[in-house]
Amino acid sequence: LARNTGWVLLGQGARLGVQAVYFIVIARLLGPKEYGGFGAVLAIASVLQPFSSLGFGYLMIRRVARDPSSVSFAWGNAIVVTVASGVGLGLLFFTLGAALLPPGVPRAMIAMIAAADILLYPLLTLCAQTFQAIESLRVTAAIYLLPSVTRMGCAALLAVTNPHATALHWAQWYLVATALGTAAAMAVSTIGLGRPRFYWKALRSEGRDGVVFALGMASQTVYNDADKAMLARLSTPFAAGIYIAAYRIIDVACAPILSLQMAALPRMFKHGAAGIDETIVRSRSLLSRSLVYGVSIAAVLWIAAPTLPFVLGHRYSETAIALRWLSVIVVFRSVHYLFANILTGAGYQSLRTWVQTSIGALNFLANLIVIPVYSWRGAAATSMGSDALMMLSLSVAVGAIRYREVMRVPCRTSAEVQS
Repeated sequence: LARNTGWVLLGQGARLGVQAVYFIVIARLLGPKEYGGFGAVLAIASVLQPFSSLGFGYLMIRRVARDPSSVSFAWGNAIVVTVASGVGLGLLFFTLGAALLPPGVPRAMIAMIAAADILLYPLLTLCAQTFQAIESLRVTAAIYLLPSVTRMGCAALLAVTNPHATALHWAQWYLVATALGTAAAMAVSTIGLGRPRFYWKALRSEGRDGVVFALGMASQTVYNDADKAMLARLSTPFAAGIYIAAYRIIDVACAPILSLQMAALPRMFKHGAAGIDETIVRSRSLLSRSLVYGVSIAAVLWIAAPTLPFVLGHRYSETAIALRWLSVIVVFRSVHYLFANILTGAGYQSLRTWVQTSIGALNFLANLIVIPVYSWRGAAATSMGSDALMMLSLSVAVGAIRYREVMRVPCRTSAEVQS
């Protein structure tokens, strides 16, 4: 676990460095208004993205963690589902884009982001999850790094060739970069694991579980990303750009926590077969390390926030305030990411999905009320409240299930103990 976590952290560190470069380049090149419009489209796409694979990526990890010989069939089924649902969701997103997004967003940009984030990137994610399932996290980290590298290259080319680029110009390069990264990931996976195979019987039997996983991931992105699109629609693209830039830094700060959980997930599935108590016992050290990291990074973000306008440009002066507001989210996520994975590993994905869906719905309703009045400050307040509620709810759920399972264990007689 330590070795795999190290590989993921190394890959995520490289990925974060690359993402930081092209984020700064694009944010300065486009400005808050254009960047806000582009980010709003990405936010809507990210809500639909989990449904592209219908949860079959996580089903693949669970199946392969318990039966390594099934990797080719699990991967093949996941690819078939992702392509079929990705095409359908992409068309749906393009059709509804005019209603969901602020006026003036080019339909061509909607189409390109739909192709990149709803069809192509989920295929790359499946390749990474395949190696995660067999605990080859070195390759997983490399695959996740691929699109960041290609996007950095395309961002540099765009900045050099078109200093007055718009969000539409960047969307074109964004699609090209994602396509290149996905093609490379598919090639690496095919060479390393062999050709994927399709198994219809398993596809039918696992479909329901897959939808539960997809709903859980989608609900998580609702409270994570929907407010960005709502800001552009209910407030202004400029306010969305300020908020998205700050939130982007929060996502970067949370990446090491996700790396640790990614490395631990296959083993959580293994330990979860013995019950939630076993999973909790194995996860105690992860919780302490995640919490120490979360508190430390939140403090660093609070102190360093005033330097943001010097990096992104004077037009992003309010981003420093937004980052200070949002910094506490890193602490909340250092806890609730782990408890969410404990539920998943122990077979309580349905409960995790219900909790995340409920909080996602509350976040959406709260944003409808506060964003028109308080703009990005209202969105920041609901984000902090949602993550705090998520941490509390998942912690209580894990504790309640553990108590119930312990109470179900019958007391042994003295003779049984001696035996």
